[in-house]
Amino acid sequence: MLNDKCIMTKLVNVFCVLFMFILLISFVDKEHNYNKTVDELNYKIENYSDKIDRLQTNLMDTQDNLSVLKTNYECLSNSFDLLSEQVSYIEYNYTDLGTILNLSENDIDYFAKLLYREGGYEPFECKMSICFVVLNRVLSDKFPNTITDVINQEGQFDPVTSGTINSADPSDDCYYAIDMVLSMNYCELKDRFGDVYFFRAATDEKVFGSNTKFKQTIGNTDFYEYK
Repeated sequence: MLNDKCIMTKLVNVFCVLFMFILLISFVDKEHNYNKTVDELNYKIENYSDKIDRLQTNLMDTQDNLSVLKTNYECLSNSFDLLSEQVSYIEYNYTDLGTILNLSENDIDYFAKLLYREGGYEPFECKMSICFVVLNRVLSDKFPNTITDVINQEGQFDPVTSGTINSADPSDDCYYAIDMVLSMNYCELKDRFGDVYFFRAATDEKVFGSNTKFKQTIGNTDFYEYK
């Protein structure tokens, strides 16, 4: 019995040792796997950190590119606006007034009546300058923007105020003067007559209001520009 008990004790001890050994191996294996997992995670974190750094760099480059594109767009936009202004300037200054104003037959008839009353007996050059005064007003933002409204503007033309414009019978040279002025562009007319907006019967005193200056006398009519 004693031997059997000893044997059993030894077997138990051996079993316990084996069990502890197995537990130790299992623990070591788990620790190894844990360390391996941690290493893998660290490696992935480093990779993600590199990717994040590259993305941040790319984002900064993209922002720089966007800034450059925005600057270029603004430059192009400014250039386009400048070009549009230049085109408008060319169209306004070098297109004949007839094309710009597109006057109707009734407009021209009414215009001719005013011209006949204001300068019917003046030389042809004076008639043209009177025409330009009226059309220059139509083109200006200081006056109404249609020829009828410019002619009928209160207190501007005596034939309208007196009503004699309605009975006027314009001569052919009045129509011809209008046609000549309408066939010319703004620069040609301005070079020829000045930037005139006012006229009156010629006098020795070449003063006509505080905001105008005398330009020239044609026939018996004085013409004035804004100061």
